[in-house]
Amino acid sequence: MRDRRPREGFTLIELLVVIGIIAVLIAILVPVVGKVRLAATTANVTNEVHKISAAIGNYFNDFQAYPGVLPNSAFATGPSAFFASAGTFTNYTQSEDLVMALRGGLVMSGGKLDIKGLDLDQGPLSFNTVTVQPRKHAYVEHVPSEFPPEPPDPGSTTTPKSPLLQPIAKWNDYPGLTYVLDSPAPEFMDTYNDPRPILYLRANASATNSRNNIVYNSAGKFDATVHYDVAPIQGYLQSTTGRDDFHDPADPSHKNASAAAFNSGKLDATKPWVIDYFSNGSGSSAKGGGYLLIDAGPDRIFGTSDDIIVGAGGGQ
Repeated sequence: MRDRRPREGFTLIELLVVIGIIAVLIAILVPVVGKVRLAATTANVTNEVHKISAAIGNYFNDFQAYPGVLPNSAFATGPSAFFASAGTFTNYTQSEDLVMALRGGLVMSGGKLDIKGLDLDQGPLSFNTVTVQPRKHAYVEHVPSEFPPEPPDPGSTTTPKSPLLQPIAKWNDYPGLTYVLDSPAPEFMDTYNDPRPILYLRANASATNSRNNIVYNSAGKFDATVHYDVAPIQGYLQSTTGRDDFHDPADPSHKNASAAAFNSGKLDATKPWVIDYFSNGSGSSAKGGGYLLIDAGPDRIFGTSDDIIVGAGGGQ
């Protein structure tokens, strides 16, 4: 007699169909989720850059100057001469100088500058020896979720112990971080999975407002008539993958058309695509005006169309 009890469970074919449907749904959803997360991170980094820009505006209201302890000329001739531990600060940059100006951390030592880890985030000091002014409040509060600490240099024995004051590591120790071995001063870092510093360029106050005076590569000298001297950010643009971050848009290999610039890992400030990047929409004057904040954006490459750029006034 045939057993007429109801069948229990699924057949193998039914199970395979269900698994196939689930696999298709996962294949559709995973890229979407990735794009949503990337968009959320980009929005967060954009907000981060605008917060720094607002802090720069507050600093300007107090001092009638854009932040930075050292003069622009120092980054062309060598900032280490301003520091007590000269050799340690050979690669001190305007991006680090911005943090020191907004958050504090620099003190005078024997007539020269030095970093005091305990002073970081206590606000900047005035170095005016004629008129003693009280310490200013920190213009940017340290919120780890917004401004993460930089990774420690595993080869360093002199790095301060504070997790808030770490130099960017040597790129060969952290392959994802492709910039030069840095000074003990911190940069503002973005919050992508593979962090990059937020670059800062302060315009020269006496610069001529013309397309031909937008960018300049210093060669051991300083040209005050040029809006942005890109020498301080050269180290951030070198890459372990054999390319310059600023590249000819017509060259899909991302190799700078200037062989000398590419081989030396230097940004070629004479090339039209570099000039266009630092100019406003009409290409006739400098972008940003008084300063530029530059983040590499989602593609993690400086000098491309998705970069997050904010200048004086907070505009893109």
